[in-house]
Amino acid sequence: MHVLKVLARVAFLCNMCFLAAALILWLPNPPEGSVVSTVIVMGFLMGLPVNAAVFGWALLRVAGKWRVQVLPRGIMLFNFIVFCLQFIYLIQRLR
Repeated sequence: MHVLKVLARVAFLCNMCFLAAALILWLPNPPEGSVVSTVIVMGFLMGLPVNAAVFGWALLRVAGKWRVQVLPRGIMLFNFIVFCLQFIYLIQRLR
């Protein structure tokens, strides 16, 4: 029951890393190091799959007539906005 809440918070952290990684890539001289590499991996590689898992699981719980779990609305709204940005970014990169 609490796994979805934890996963939503992990998605929030990955989304913050996605935004930070996008900003890092816009810099003319991006910094180097293990922290920057971790941010880029969490943002670009983990962000979209974790978001998809959170929203898929949440939709299954609502559609399956299970007891709807209370998720933090602010975090879920932020996750949804960044999920849309990630999807747009993915489509642009595949062109």
